[in-house]
Amino acid sequence: MTGVKLTSFGSSIVRRGGHDHQSDDDMLLLEIIKRAPGMAKDDLQRCFVAILEEYGADALAAVQSGHVQFEEVRAGARPEGEAQ
Repeated sequence: MTGVKLTSFGSSIVRRGGHDHQSDDDMLLLEIIKRAPGMAKDDLQRCFVAILEEYGADALAAVQSGHVQFEEVRAGARPEGEAQ
């Protein structure tokens, strides 16, 4: 199973800092994918919701400024304490 990654069009949107038809939620999703390529779709959805719950309207800025960081985890491994 492969994870989610940005297309060249998605990368260009992130590089330019947005696109006329992208909401803040869309941009947050693109930023997460950019910073955590290969993340499984289910994990991506959980991560998106967790960041929104933690930072609210500042979620996109939190990811872009580095307040939210991603750590690489070996495929099939889960951090301690996380239920499967």
